[in-house]
This record gives sequence, structure tokens and C-alpha cells, in this order.
Amino acid sequence: MALPKKHRLIKEKDIKFALKTGLQLDSKFFKIKLKKNLINKPRFLVVVSKKLFKKAFYRNTIKRRTLGVIQRLLFSHTLEFKEFDHIWLVKNQQILKATVEELEKDFTSSLKYLYFKKLKTPTSQNSNTSPR
Repeated sequence: MALPKKHRLIKEKDIKFALKTGLQLDSKFFKIKLKKNLINKPRFLVVVSKKLFKKAFYRNTIKRRTLGVIQRLLFSHTLEFKEFDHIWLVKNQQILKATVEELEKDFTSSLKYLYFKKLKTPTSQNSNTSPR
């Protein structure tokens, strides 16, 4: 099952704006860019470079796994996503060997750090662990 369209970052104009002016954080597997949006819904984009993986099979596999983790976190309400455009840039080839649990842990720790330390938003009720 794919991520619903309302949660996808599709327009080139929005993507370029978020990449240029967004808040950035490097995690274990990703470079994350966040930019506040005006539609009051979180939107996501996963970018896998051809420089990292020449074969489309690997790029698509990484995108499917990553979007699957995002979808699970989004609909299980384990992490409260804010109204931002989220761009996840894959930064190394270790992601192919990573388990889904490792990806989920990387996501949650990175987003909690960004939301609560960099953006200084109030903590949610579901976040029992301290960010990074």
C-alpha cells in the first residue's frame, strides 16, 4: 500500500523551496530537510541518487522500505508528525543492509531531535524517550 497522495510532496516548486530554505539534519542513513508548509498536513519525499545506486531496483527498494516505515509511523500515531514538508535524502549505501527496525529508530530519533530541539515545539504525550 502506497503513501496517500495528500501526504506526498510532489510539486517541483515545493521541493526546490524546501531544499533551499529548509532546516537540515544528518542522521545515520539520511540527510533530512524540513520546511513548514501551509496545508497543515505532513508531506514526504524520499530521494535516492543514481550516484549511490546505479540500478533502479535498489533505488525503488529503498524508497518502498522508507515510505513503508513513514506510513507505519504516520498511521500508528507513535510519532506525531508536524505540518512540515519532509525530504529524506539517502546519503550512503549502508541503508540496503539496514533492518526496518533500524530505519524506524533512525527516523524517530532524528525527527524528535528536529522537532523538540531545533524547532522548540512542545513535546507530545507519546514521546517517552528523550531525543538523541
